[in-house]
Amino acid sequence: QRQMCIRDRGTCEEDVPEEKQCIPCFSDEEARKIAEMAKEVESHYGSPQDIEWAIETDLPYPDNIFLVQTRPITTLTKKSAVDQIADLMVTRFVRR
Repeated sequence: QRQMCIRDRGTCEEDVPEEKQCIPCFSDEEARKIAEMAKEVESHYGSPQDIEWAIETDLPYPDNIFLVQTRPITTLTKKSAVDQIADLMVTRFVRR
């Protein structure tokens, strides 16, 4: 990735230093925690949810992960939303 969002009297974008552009944005354990949160939210509301989350880099894991918003998913494929989110996270963000 070449740009990142940061908090600075609001949200702004900054260039990611070249040496950090290929480094995952979050850890494997953070990815697992986000997937766990997605499953809990889906169970709570009784239907697949589109969730938004944020990671605060100045806080220690797991207190650094925040659920920002959730809403029902109105269009679905054969896989559940949680499975789709987990697949996306594994293929795009989790270190191999």
